Amino acid sequence: MAAAKNGDNAMISKFLDEWPALVNMKDPWGWTSLMWAAMNGRKDTVEFLLKKGARPDAQDEGDWTASMIALRYDNPDIAKLLDDWQQKKEHRRLEEEKELEHAISLAKKFAEEKETSDTSSMSSKEIMAFHEAARNGYDGAIMGLFQKYGTAIVDLRDSSGVTALMFAAGRGQKGTVSFLLEKGASIDAVENEGFTALMGAAIGGWKDVVALLLEKGADAGRKRASGDTALSLAKQYKNPEVVALLEQHFLKKHQEASAARIENLKKLPKSVILLKKRNIPPSL
Repeated sequence: MAAAKNGDNAMISKFLDEWPALVNMKDPWGWTSLMWAAMNGRKDTVEFLLKKGARPDAQDEGDWTASMIALRYDNPDIAKLLDDWQQKKEHRRLEEEKELEHAISLAKKFAEEKETSDTSSMSSKEIMAFHEAARNGYDGAIMGLFQKYGTAIVDLRDSSGVTALMFAAGRGQKGTVSFLLEKGASIDAVENEGFTALMGAAIGGWKDVVALLLEKGADAGRKRASGDTALSLAKQYKNPEVVALLEQHFLKKHQEASAARIENLKKLPKSVILLKKRNIPPSL
């Protein structure tokens, strides 16, 4: 926040390179770095933050946006910059929605017309539509493809090795995650950089999705080559609720393992237990 107030773009860049989620983090008053930069007339910093993914439509505790704050503090040029950026962003979103709807429409059409269940015959547009449908929670489009090609397509990957389950989990689409798991999606599949669906949900702070994946048996201890786990990523991206959930999961697993060991010991003859306590191997 201080770097944004002072217009220190170099420091902001350093922070965001390490913790990208900070770009939209709020202080106790609900203010983002973008709001502080707008209030202090830091036009270059406002533009820099927008390019880094700052949300111009974010609101503080009083429902004020960065544009409103800029006007309040007599920075009309910054307010105009923010409003123009928001309009362009909305236009891009509408264009992307149109492209997605077209791709999904094509996917449904192909799924209805084709007479083969050979997944290798899926077009690149159909695969893209499948993944985009998962990302956006369009279960109807996914079902259309399943009905034609069967559930064998559930783990199809894009060029980065990302599956539909990973797309859905990373976007917090709990219903779609559940639906894909029911259809046999590989819960611990790993993409090219070592990320899993659980890691994606942890990074995004999607507590309900993380809970669902854990309930369904996702491996919370899986590590990337860097050593990152879902827990370490949740900490890195400042998602305390997910951190607490994962820590509780590990505690429960530890307690269950301890209880199982106790139960196994109860089944052993007392003589063997005494030998174990004294660290004496039983005689053959």
